[in-house]
Parts: sequence; structure tokens; C-alpha cells
Amino acid sequence: MFGIISIINKEIDFNNIDYPLFNAAIFYCTNIQRVKYNKARYIHSPGLEKAAQGHSKDMVVYNFFSHTSSVTGKRTVKDRVNVYGISDAAENIALNYGKSTTYWSSALK
Repeated sequence: MFGIISIINKEIDFNNIDYPLFNAAIFYCTNIQRVKYNKARYIHSPGLEKAAQGHSKDMVVYNFFSHTSSVTGKRTVKDRVNVYGISDAAENIALNYGKSTTYWSSALK
């Protein structure tokens, strides 16, 4: 089980986030919830991950917090995923959870 891998319980250094680890934790926790509610597990999509990571970085760089972006070509989630050949998607965004947290505890929120 992914949740028992020791590195997942590492405290997040917000000045040096391990994004692949954080993304994996969130992906795994999402599938835990999907199974809990009798939904099919998601299959990892590198394109979706890149689109989501890019939007997160844009929110930091351009100082906004929204599903709608002012970045040319990335205004909507559909714009952001079309770049990777994906026709439809949805997204969740979340604000900073706090300064003292692990990758696993953040993903579980």
C-alpha cells in the first residue's frame, strides 16, 4: 500500500516541494476515495498531471487562485488539457493547508 511507504510521511519543505511525490500521494488518495464509493479507479494520465501542475505554477507565478486563468491559451480547464490531447476534464484546487504537514496527511485532506 502506497500510504505505508516511509517517504510519504516526510514533512513537506514548502521551499523545496517534491512535486512528483505530492502528485502521487494525491492521486493515490483520490483512488482510495473512489473505491470507497464504488467508483472505478482512475488511470494515471501524464497529460492531466502536466496540465494540473502547470496551472498550479501559473497560480503562484501570476498570483491568482481560480479555475479561470488569465494566461493566454490556458483560460479554462478545457484549454489546459486540450494541449495534451484530452477533450474533457474537471479540476479541484486547494489553498495552503498549513506549514506543518506531510505529503500523506496533505493528500488525505
